[in-house]
Amino acid sequence: MIREEAIEFIAQSVKSDADMAKVADAIKALEQEPKWIPVSEKMPGHYEVVLACCNDDFVTLASFSYKEDRWECLTNMSSDTHFPENEEVTAWMPLPEPYVPDTNIGKLAESASEKEKLKAEVNGYFYGLNAAGKIDWLTYNTLYDVCISIIKKYYDRMEKERKAESEEKRMKKVFISQPMNGLSNLQILEERRRAVEKLYDMGYEPKEITIIDSFIKDTAPDNVNSELWYLGRSLELLADADIAVFSKGWKNTRGCLIEFNCAKKYGISYICED
Repeated sequence: MIREEAIEFIAQSVKSDADMAKVADAIKALEQEPKWIPVSEKMPGHYEVVLACCNDDFVTLASFSYKEDRWECLTNMSSDTHFPENEEVTAWMPLPEPYVPDTNIGKLAESASEKEKLKAEVNGYFYGLNAAGKIDWLTYNTLYDVCISIIKKYYDRMEKERKAESEEKRMKKVFISQPMNGLSNLQILEERRRAVEKLYDMGYEPKEITIIDSFIKDTAPDNVNSELWYLGRSLELLADADIAVFSKGWKNTRGCLIEFNCAKKYGISYICED
């Protein structure tokens, strides 16, 4: 009799309300009990930690990365989480609910972070095994340390991916460096418009970028080096940029050359027209 048939048999065999009440929880527990799921039928969520069974009956903690389209063995303490070439994950199951003993050790504060909750649950699970005499303290500490290392590695990777996704979604700030000496305001603004159009031609969408207003209309104070003052204001705006665009003629302008060297030196992406 297979698992599903057993559940159905129990449900149909109950004759009274009292019996139904007694076995209802048992049926629910059977339905919720983790079971092996062939990878051909269903895959776990992205980086969901599960038990994985390989073609050689090797069982381990693992997760599947849809971004890299591969399984990762989480019990491998080295930086290489690949499965050996001769091992292939054939089935997986969700992790069972952790054992929580009737002590304060297993109780979690509602304000604890998800990561800290998981660490506390792991601690409670192995503490319960130790309390039941199934493992000694040395084994308890070893297993706990291994699991905490796995949890840390998992959450560090997830946080890195979240930051990368957030960075990709964030609008890029664009700084335009252009010759201005001897040009009218209208000529300067027209050149900026042309530089923005070139970005659109390169594939950037208007919703993906915002243009930093680097056309400084203020007048330099008296008794200062006006060229250096304007350059200082420009470098302050450049520091907030994700991309710097250098318009035609920038190589012949001292200020643009300094801005280019700063962008290159300090890791700001740049696009040069000539």
